Amino acid sequence: MKNLKPLCSTSLVWLICAMLLTLLSSCSTPPVRPSPPVRSTHIDTAKIDRLLQLIDARLAIARMVAQAKRNADLPIDDPAREENILKQALSEASSRGVPESLVRNFFQDQFAASKLLQLRLHEEWQRKKQPPFSAAPNLNHDIRPVLDRITPQLIVALHDVQKTLANEEGRQYFLNRAKELVRNDFDGAPRALALRSLQNN
Repeated sequence: MKNLKPLCSTSLVWLICAMLLTLLSSCSTPPVRPSPPVRSTHIDTAKIDRLLQLIDARLAIARMVAQAKRNADLPIDDPAREENILKQALSEASSRGVPESLVRNFFQDQFAASKLLQLRLHEEWQRKKQPPFSAAPNLNHDIRPVLDRITPQLIVALHDVQKTLANEEGRQYFLNRAKELVRNDFDGAPRALALRSLQNN
């Protein structure tokens, strides 16, 4: 398990939020390491990379959610919040022609991955007797607006990769590339949960 260092200052929290907002407000794919070469012209690697980067960004935010909940002594499970996100996602999906079943399964997997990551962080902090964080972000003011901006972009990304993931070569590229781009987890378990619904799409 990786050693995880807590955010240590208010400026660092805002820097991370600002970086995520910059990423999410961009219409183009942020620079990443070059994709491995692929043989098929039917695979749009940039669109696959974009989806994976958004999944990784959501897991990065889950780390801040974990800090905020620990400071406020809030439970990791938040069914009402999940339901609100899912409603937003299904509304966006309907307007873009993305299947409801795909969106529902995908977001339930994102919730599961986020909660697993938060649980492991809380367990580690409990074991290390971590005191309250001096600069934990606020769930309502700092974190949830960023998550709400990710949701519609994930829908667009899901729409864009449907055809690519419908063939074996596209799925293989997706799974291999995920190991490089989805890094905000422990030993791969949160990442595996986040990708679960797309592996056999």
